[in-house]
Formats: sequence, C-alpha cells, structure tokens
Amino acid sequence: MISIRQLVYKYKDGARPAINGVDLDIADGATLAVLGANGSGKSTLARLIGGLLPPTEGSVLVDGVDTMHRPAGWAMHRHVGMVFQNPLNQIVSTAVENEVAFGLENLRMGSFAMQQRVDQCLDLVGLTHLRAANPHDLSAGEQQRLGIASALAASPSHLILDEATALLDDQTRTELMARVHTLAQRLKLAVLIITHRMDEVPDADRVLVLSRGSVVFDDTPTSLFRQADKLSAWNLSLPPLQALTVSLRDAGFDVPISIGSPAELAGALWP
Repeated sequence: MISIRQLVYKYKDGARPAINGVDLDIADGATLAVLGANGSGKSTLARLIGGLLPPTEGSVLVDGVDTMHRPAGWAMHRHVGMVFQNPLNQIVSTAVENEVAFGLENLRMGSFAMQQRVDQCLDLVGLTHLRAANPHDLSAGEQQRLGIASALAASPSHLILDEATALLDDQTRTELMARVHTLAQRLKLAVLIITHRMDEVPDADRVLVLSRGSVVFDDTPTSLFRQADKLSAWNLSLPPLQALTVSLRDAGFDVPISIGSPAELAGALWP
C-alpha cells in the first residue's frame, strides 16, 4: 500500500507549500479520485507518490519503501506507473511496441520475457494491431492507451492518472476511464485519478479534495454529493447527473443520491 505521513512539499520559488501536512493511506486495489482546483496541489501529490519529487518534510512509503531512501536497485516504476496529461511528453520511441518495451529494457529483462510482456500490455489496452505504428501517428485516445500500457509494463501495483483525460473529447474520455476501471479490477490495481472533472468521481471507491495543499475532504463519492453546498468554496461543482438528482430530491422525488447513470435515475423515477 501507499502510506503518507505529514507530507510537505514547497517549491523553491513558492510563497506557501504546494502540499501542506497531508496524511493518507491508499490500500491495494482501491480507486481514489483526487479533486481540486488549479493550484490545489493535485499534480504535486501525484509526483511525490510517483517518486518524481522528494518530500520537503514527512514521508511517502510505497509498498514499505521510503521514496527518499530507496535501496540499491529498487525501481520505482515496478511499484507505481504514471500516465500524464499530455501523452507526447512520455513518448520516446518511434514504434508502439518499442515504447512499451522501453522501461523493461531499463530493467534488463530478457528478450523473450520482454516480448511476452509487451504483447500482454498491448492486448490489455487494445493496441495489438498498432504495434508497428509510430506513436505520433496515433489519435489522442490511442496515445493515452499507449501511456497506460507503458505504465503497466513493469507490473506495478499502483497506477496514477494525472489529468490523463484532460485533452480528450467526452466519448474518448468515457471509453478510456471505463477501460481503466476494467483493468483495475482485472489486475487488482490501486488507481489514483488526479482530476478536476467531477464526472470522473462516481466510480471511485473514495474521494479526496485538496485545497491550497491541504486535505479538506476524504470520504465516498456519495458523501461528497451530499455536501454540494461546500463545493463552491473548493471551486468545484456537481456533475450534471448528480446535480439533477439533487434537484429532484429537493423537489420531493424519492431518488437515491448515489445514482450512477441516466438509466439508473430513470429506473428510480419510474420503477
């Protein structure tokens, strides 16, 4: 699991800490959505967990290893896979299969085992038919699926999506998130979804809201939707379906706050 204690991170030119006194445990197999306005510390938290930034104070333990004091030969991407907002920032190869193999080459995996793992990862994200393509020729959604395949290549137990859907259209974003949730269940991954989109929250097991580097909410999506009056203070708003559900409840309709789809809402209104 991931265990964070009294975590503080301050950029050299920052007037205040980007992360300020965060305590957090993320259990294996759990899906955690991290919400917050721009500048709330979401991406900084992701990079601290992913080992890309060292804590200013406090600690981040990933599978029992302190990210500040890694043992010799300990490879972070064996434990945490990361997918970023712009997939082009991650691409280093001119062929899809080579992109997936890149991290495995750094781990000095044997060629036969490497090919098997590349095949598995491409199959997981539905890119087998594009294995020889240039990653720069893929669509935005395909590039993000490639980013996920590359992140999963070393078989990490945790996957971080840092605003990974921000550049995608609604249909592609929905399809990508559905695939992520399927992979999480199939591979028993802990998934950390860094997002500003409230409509990516309902499928998470747990929601964390950051404001000015501090945790201001930590509970279930249903609990968050019940506190709609607090969202504006955090520069957030209910997703359309949940907003409609709240309006119907306020108007006297007996519908549960935990509605997850339009079909479910229709069933609650007309059983």
